[in-house]
Amino acid sequence: MNASHKINRTFSGTVELIWRTAINPSTFVVLSLLWCLDLGGGSVVAYLMDPDFSAKMDGYPFRAWLTGVAPELFPGSLWVYVLVILTCLMVASLLLCSINWLWRRRKRLRFLGEFLVHLGFLMIFSGFVIGAVWGERQQGVQVRLGGEQSVPSLGITLRLHDLQVQYGRDQSPLDTISNLSLQQGENTAGPTEVRLNHPLLHRDLVVYPRGSFEKITAIILSTPENGQINLEQGGRIKVGGSNLIVERLLQQDERFGRIVGPAALVRVTGQQPVSHLIFRYGANGHRANINGGPVLLKGFATTTWGNYDIHYDPGVRIVVWGAWLLALGIIWALAGYLRQKTARRDFISA
Repeated sequence: MNASHKINRTFSGTVELIWRTAINPSTFVVLSLLWCLDLGGGSVVAYLMDPDFSAKMDGYPFRAWLTGVAPELFPGSLWVYVLVILTCLMVASLLLCSINWLWRRRKRLRFLGEFLVHLGFLMIFSGFVIGAVWGERQQGVQVRLGGEQSVPSLGITLRLHDLQVQYGRDQSPLDTISNLSLQQGENTAGPTEVRLNHPLLHRDLVVYPRGSFEKITAIILSTPENGQINLEQGGRIKVGGSNLIVERLLQQDERFGRIVGPAALVRVTGQQPVSHLIFRYGANGHRANINGGPVLLKGFATTTWGNYDIHYDPGVRIVVWGAWLLALGIIWALAGYLRQKTARRDFISA
């Protein structure tokens, strides 16, 4: 009987110790510090191993990356597994702290700020976990200015109504400001302004801007017979009894064999043998003679395109509401602290 009583006391003491440790705010603080250290150190190591690590990782839903890519990078991905474990422990600590607050302090409204902070953190972490497990990513969706682009995998259509680029003093691009609308079935979001750190949020979809670029859509040629004319890829004109057909348009820095864009590869038919011309700036690439007739390169016609990442994130609304609750809890706790400090000062002076 005494042995059984000792075992029960030991078990009860162990459970109580675990409970007290779990609900202690210091536990959450320690876990948070370890989480930050692991994230910071792991990110630096990952960057040194591969500077494009974060971009490649962001191209997958976290669940898919963790199960498909991380095992191939091990032990370089060990810090990510540790981060997942620490995140689960932080969520558990927040949940138990919230339960303890409701159990012991539910009648003390002046401590409500503490509960709101816990609940806000809990919702933020939970939202990120939901998005990581059940979310999807569509990277590099390109939309022409004034046009639209369908994304069948997400069942949406993205329209780009306007686009402006903000430049710094050194003329480097600082931000891309897009006017976007999103069509999902019969529901439409926007048009709305989308810029850095201000994505388009519609239900469970988030559209992030990733800059803009100019895309060559046609080559501008001038001939005595046709004057100045724009030819898109596949376009053709007649020059001195021969046909000029634009076979390929190369974008800036795009390569095709030894050809580097911007350039155009043009096939000449109607004469024997069939030949190819390369139109580009410099190195006599701006002029050619077809059956004695001059063909001049006047330039390249371009259009502006926006580049976007679209995330299906079922937990994003939980994250947003959690952030609002966290902010409210901080304000509530600060107000309670200031009120208590003022009351203590008035009591001492009285």
